Amino acid sequence: MSLPFGIGVRKCSGYKLAEIEIFIAVVRLIRRYEFTLPSENSCDADKLTGNIRHVQPFKVCAKKRQYSLDSLE
Repeated sequence: MSLPFGIGVRKCSGYKLAEIEIFIAVVRLIRRYEFTLPSENSCDADKLTGNIRHVQPFKVCAKKRQYSLDSLE
């Protein structure tokens, strides 16, 4: 088990900043690209550990959106 930011009162002060940065990075990717699975590929969750499903590595196609919201800024 890994707790990279700690836990409780002594948790890392940069935790919230890191969480926001990751959120912004994911939103930028979603706004700029359209993600699809290749037709021969599937995304099967085959291993269940407690409440967490482990997904085997899979390929994703990323196509740049013709009109992204970033072009309006």
